[in-house]
Amino acid sequence: MKKITLLLSFILFVNTLIAQVKKEYYENGQLKIIGKYENGKQIGEWKNYYENGKLKAIGEYTNIIVDDYTNDCKDAMNGSASYYRKKMEGITHKGSVRVDYGPKRNRNTNNYFFSGYSRGKAKLAFAEYGEFPVLVNQKYDNNGDLNGVDILMFQNYEDLVFIIEPLVKEACGGSYEVEIGSEDFYSNEKLYTGDKETAYDLESVEMKTVLISKIEWNNNVKNGEWKYYDENGSLVKTENYLNGVEQK
Repeated sequence: MKKITLLLSFILFVNTLIAQVKKEYYENGQLKIIGKYENGKQIGEWKNYYENGKLKAIGEYTNIIVDDYTNDCKDAMNGSASYYRKKMEGITHKGSVRVDYGPKRNRNTNNYFFSGYSRGKAKLAFAEYGEFPVLVNQKYDNNGDLNGVDILMFQNYEDLVFIIEPLVKEACGGSYEVEIGSEDFYSNEKLYTGDKETAYDLESVEMKTVLISKIEWNNNVKNGEWKYYDENGSLVKTENYLNGVEQK
């Protein structure tokens, strides 16, 4: 019997931590807001009152998990990715860079062909192996001589547009994160450009893989029917929500 009592006490204690009733009051002692919190988030039915005690608003909160891009984000991402993929299909070389790196006896060589498009200082190109989209940023010293190159590699055009397209960044803001892969190569080897037959001795070559991942996040939103009243208790308006989006 004692074990059962302890178990029930523990369950009640846990439930108190998970679901807590929150109440706020006016200075005159009248109840202002009442509702439940679960794991620190609003949940279930919430009521708001006027100072005279009349009901002001009533509705439900639902805790949802967002694990996908919004439709606006998908449209912006897919549209931009299709645009760049199509443009790069009929690419005409606007120059190229070739990077040699690694031990002299076991050199690695990568070729990157420019498309003619630029985003800021970086040139949009593709890598000859698999034609992955890349951004190439050539670095110059104070004398105007090339002394380094940064190369950002992408798995696909969908990942690329998150970095280069402002419209995609805006439409998808807060729903993705950028991860830079750890496969970096630093070298003082040679870099060849399409308009130069001689090689540059570089201070650095830095190659990184960019990965875009969706963020899974919890959000408390209005759901179902929400009713609003005036101070006399008359219904003013009714709103309907589906996962936080008002249904017109």
